[in-house]
Amino acid sequence: MASSIAASDGELASSSINQSTSLLEEKLEHENKEVELESYGEYKIYRYICGREDWPSSSLFSDAFETAITNFYQSVTPELLEYEMGGGSWITLQVVLDVFFDRSYPTQLRNVTEEYLTLFMVELSPLLKSLPHSPSPEEECQEEYEGNILAGKPGQWLWAASQVYLTYIFSHVAPSEGFRVAVHLQSRFEAGLLRDNQAHLVEIVLRLVMGVAKAWVLEVKPRHIEHLNGLRYWSSTEVKDAVQVLKDDLDQFHYVFAFFRDTRFRSERLEVLLVRYLRQLHDINMEVVEGLVSAEREYQLAPRRGPDNRPSRHTLRPEIPPSHDEAGE
Repeated sequence: MASSIAASDGELASSSINQSTSLLEEKLEHENKEVELESYGEYKIYRYICGREDWPSSSLFSDAFETAITNFYQSVTPELLEYEMGGGSWITLQVVLDVFFDRSYPTQLRNVTEEYLTLFMVELSPLLKSLPHSPSPEEECQEEYEGNILAGKPGQWLWAASQVYLTYIFSHVAPSEGFRVAVHLQSRFEAGLLRDNQAHLVEIVLRLVMGVAKAWVLEVKPRHIEHLNGLRYWSSTEVKDAVQVLKDDLDQFHYVFAFFRDTRFRSERLEVLLVRYLRQLHDINMEVVEGLVSAEREYQLAPRRGPDNRPSRHTLRPEIPPSHDEAGE
């Protein structure tokens, strides 16, 4: 049954190739000719796919990865294409790819990043965009819709999960200034200072995130197949809960990931020690990982004060002013 659904999905993807490519061409054709499109990273991927510009050097990625990218964009729906082309204050695959195609992206992380993004294109994204959606969001779903360009449309759940999954490729997201890659790792790589063990620790976290995504797909896909075949109804509220589980599970590694690529993390001996304890017989020691995740979360969220009793500049959580009632007390 699963194979027949996969075949059906393949036919749908194939039938939409010409339409999607035409949409890409039309979008590029109507852009202001005086604008240097090359200066806008979000448009590069479309120029590659449409043959307007040569793909970056094949030394940066594999042929299989190029094929996966082309298949992904040639099979997207008009709504998702507009979402991908928007690239406003949200993270899309095209933004991540623009970073990945840059030669300054750390070489040590290219292979794992290929795997990471391929999983998104081949497994995670297709499932998320096919899940039942709610044309009329219920009251409890409003938070999911805020700022979501896909709200009430097929693919609305893709926005929610991809913001977490794709963010791991970045160290900082500032809508007012655009998106930035892990600047510290990139600058250290360009200076020849990025140690293999530090890159390896980052790779471990990316593989942990991939493991979470794969496990979620394996759990949710059979449930979705039952829904598609009319064997069991799946409401948008139930889907929302399932996607929330994915987001929470993906987000748990945020703090330890930030720790591994922090500008203050420069101890080579600590890197060697962590790699030794995190890797045991080619498996990841989850007990050590969970300890790191818990410790770093507590450290980052705990309010800290300096000698003058003012909030420390290292406190990530902004201090919340007291309410009127509390002030009155």
